Amino acid sequence: MRLEEENNIILSIYHGDQTAATIREIAEAVKPVTAKLRSQGKPVYFLIDSSDIQRQDAGARKSAIDAINMLDYDKMAIFGASLFIKQVAQFLRRELKCQMIS
Repeated sequence: MRLEEENNIILSIYHGDQTAATIREIAEAVKPVTAKLRSQGKPVYFLIDSSDIQRQDAGARKSAIDAINMLDYDKMAIFGASLFIKQVAQFLRRELKCQMIS
């Protein structure tokens, strides 16, 4: 995993196998960066490159969903994801939109 911060964009690049522990580690690593951006009154954007993920277990997928719900950000884009991850992201987007409407 690599984090890069430029133009209020946090670029997170994932490599290799992912587990619940590696996903939680990444989520914890971005918290201080998002806090810094927020303290400066800036928006927070995530750009996630998952094209080099080899495998992820069920725990990694659950941790990723938990991180998406927990992290403080304005917008997120995920590219290179497997079909499963794309479907989860679409589901979350629909659910969050429904929650905002009700």
